[in-house]
Parts: sequence; C-alpha cells; structure tokens
Amino acid sequence: MKTIVTLALAFFAWFSLNPTLAASPVGFLEQSQVPNSLNFLPPPPADDSPDFARDINVYWQTRTKRDDERWLKAAEDADIAKNWNAIFKDSFGLVLDKKNTPFTYELLERASEDVEVSFNQAKDKFQRVRPFVYFNQPFGTTCLPSEEGTIKNNGAYPSGHSVYSWLMALILAEISPDRQEAIFSRGLDYGFSRVICGVHWVSDIEAGRYVASAVNARLHADPKFMELLGKAKEEIKALRSSPK
Repeated sequence: MKTIVTLALAFFAWFSLNPTLAASPVGFLEQSQVPNSLNFLPPPPADDSPDFARDINVYWQTRTKRDDERWLKAAEDADIAKNWNAIFKDSFGLVLDKKNTPFTYELLERASEDVEVSFNQAKDKFQRVRPFVYFNQPFGTTCLPSEEGTIKNNGAYPSGHSVYSWLMALILAEISPDRQEAIFSRGLDYGFSRVICGVHWVSDIEAGRYVASAVNARLHADPKFMELLGKAKEEIKALRSSPK
C-alpha cells in the first residue's frame, strides 16, 4: 500500500505520491506510539454475516453508477497523484500547498505518515479480497482500470483512501470549524468514491474512519503536533482575513 502512502507526501500533506516531492516526511509519533489497528478494529465481516450481505447489496447498487457523473467523480478522486491538493479545495475554501500554507501542509503531510503505519497493520493481517476480485469481474470493471493489476492482491480492509480522507477532514475541520459541515461531507464522500469505483466494500470505508479517528486522538496528545496545529490555525486565519 506504499502507493497510497506515498500519498503521504501529499495527500494533504499526506500523500507522498506526488513525484515532485523529495524525501518522505517524518511523522509526529514513534512507531510504538501509533495506535495499532489490529488491537481495536474488528475483523472484516464474515461471508455469512448481515454486514457482508449489506456490503454485497451496496456493491451491486453502486454498479448502476457506471459512467454517470458520480462515477466520473469517483475516478477523479481515485487518482490522488493528480489531485491531492484539490480534494478539499471547495469545502475548505483554500488549496493547500507548501508555498502559501506551509504549516498546514506540513501538519497534514506528517500526520499522514503516522496514520499509514496504523492502517497497514490491519491490511496486512486480514488481506481482505476486494469486491471486483471477489466477483471475478472482467478487466476495466473499476473506475480506474490502471489500478486493478496493482491492487487486486492488496488487502481491502480498511480502505487507505478512507483513512486519509477522514483524518484530513478531522484536522481541517478543527482548523476551520466554521466550515466543518462541508469538510466532513467531503471527507465522507471521498471515502465512498472507493465503493463507487468497485475497489472497496462499504465496511472497508467505515473501518478506515475508525483508524483515522484513533490516530487523530493520539496525535492530540503529542506536543509537536499540537504546536504545529496552532501554527496552522493562525496561518489559515490570517489567509481568510486578508483582503482579496
């Protein structure tokens, strides 16, 4: 999952996938301090469970989205390498980059490193089969065919995109609480794009939010994170109050 993770170089300061960035960022936490997803996430739903029946139902319902506006949006969301700095552009009201929002950019970039450590523990353990593989769908079934060969053997639970988008939503909503409803809505919608794409079950997305929430809580006990969070708040406040 190092592909998404190198989303950590940019996905809002988390997704290091951006090829223009140099060395990988350093997280705030020691590895032993990062919440271990295996210690709090339940296993993915069993095949004979009501939760998996819901996963299947949502999967087939979302197949009707193919090629419509929501499908195209999901495809755009999936390609993080191209759009990492624009995911929350509308809901947050600003594009985050190293030049104009250096503190906020660094905050998110470093937090992404910590969250990646946490969710990969469960991914590696459970190795849950992705829906397009489970149903033996033909090549090109998902909204980003170029990913299929890479992710077909990569665990689906939890969704890395969902982890990143929800952590980012939590942090950005704290920086700009007046925009929190729009930010949370976009964070949820971004995660659900992975279901629309056919590469994740809905329970994968939900598990991703649990991981993000756990890491966010731990980060708030870290002095380095809190110091940089304070700087990011001041940075964004100044930008919003400056004359256009």
